Amino acid sequence: MNGLSLPKKEEKEQRISIAGIGNAAIANVATGFAKNIFTREENKPATKGDLKALLNQSQQRYLPVNNAPHRNDGTKAFYDSENKVVVYRNIIPSFNGRNL
Repeated sequence: MNGLSLPKKEEKEQRISIAGIGNAAIANVATGFAKNIFTREENKPATKGDLKALLNQSQQRYLPVNNAPHRNDGTKAFYDSENKVVVYRNIIPSFNGRNL
């Protein structure tokens, strides 16, 4: 060696403190709250309930055909997903959320 040495750095001992834990928890809650407020509903991730509702909706037998006009007898066009054909059904107003 030529007599030159690097100065030794003093290492600080890191400790976990109650104040540090509290600050981290507050920051975490504030970040989650801000993320929830500023994220649009359509950009939020889907939940299991959302996926189940979508699956149940797609498993209906008769799906409405929205671009087909009503016939003169008042029936409306539906796609029969089991027979793979368009059928016309008479729609009675719903009772307790179910078409009769």
